[in-house]
Amino acid sequence: MITGGKRTHFPPDSEDMALCEAIIVMARKLGLKVIAEGVETEAQYELRVNTGCDYGQGYQFSKPAPAAEFELLLTQPQTDQQIVLKLNA
Repeated sequence: MITGGKRTHFPPDSEDMALCEAIIVMARKLGLKVIAEGVETEAQYELRVNTGCDYGQGYQFSKPAPAAEFELLLTQPQTDQQIVLKLNA
C-alpha cells in the first residue's frame, strides 16, 4: 500500500513521485498488487490510474460506510470508475 501520510499531492517530476513509481515497479516484479491510499480527488484518481496502481482507497470512491452498506458494495461487481460516478451522483 502506498500512502502519502499527510501529503496530498505528488508533483510529476518530484523525487516523491519517482519513489512511488519505483515502488509500483518493484511490486509488479514481485507479483504484488498495489493500493493507493487516501485517493480523495479526481486528480489523485487519475494519478493512480496513470502510475499503474491496481486499487485505490479513499473518499473519491466512498465515504466510510457501515458494514451492511460496505457488504452491498462488495456484492455488486463494478469498476472503480462506476463506483466513483455512482457515489458522486
